[in-house]
Amino acid sequence: MLIKTIRNSLLIGCNFECQHCSVNASPRLIPEVLPIDVLKKVINETYYVPSIHVIVFTGGEPTLHPKHLRFGIKYASEKGFITRLVTNAWWARTYDRAKESLVS
Repeated sequence: MLIKTIRNSLLIGCNFECQHCSVNASPRLIPEVLPIDVLKKVINETYYVPSIHVIVFTGGEPTLHPKHLRFGIKYASEKGFITRLVTNAWWARTYDRAKESLVS
């Protein structure tokens, strides 16, 4: 069986504490984020695994660090990866706010 997808956890902190969370993220956890140089290294190394086509950005809540998330999505896309985002969508309370968050 070949690995086709890699999950990249930007952080373990989250703005919610859901009992059903599969990674036990929480606002009580250290809000440390994966440094951009490490994120870049992970993407670069993943590039050399020919079976991987998808990089999933997750956490905790990856949108709490938009600079890191935008960098990761842009860099992975430039390397030819399909990207996905796992989020609790706290930033999408309305259609207009969601659109603004995604476009900015």
